[in-house]
Amino acid sequence: MLQVLHLLQERTKINLIKIIDALKTYGQLHIRGIHRVTGINPLTVSTLVQRYGRFFDIDVQEVVPGFGTKFVRLKNPSITIEDIERDIQLRKNIRNNMKVK
Repeated sequence: MLQVLHLLQERTKINLIKIIDALKTYGQLHIRGIHRVTGINPLTVSTLVQRYGRFFDIDVQEVVPGFGTKFVRLKNPSITIEDIERDIQLRKNIRNNMKVK
């Protein structure tokens, strides 16, 4: 169990929790909206959403021609940080097993 807790760096874990809570509270938000609600830098929000994209639905809408806005929502509204850590651990185990062969 202790090993699973160290899969995500503490700051990343805190930021993901804030993003998940904001999306659970407000539903679909754009990257800047998540920034305003959580106080996390928009570049960090964008990076985390891209990195953990399998947990988020990302919809790019062109508001003004040539200018797209990323709207983000949770794929599973009941997801928790523990679910994300479990998924990371599972993927790490699969990756390690594939390297051995």
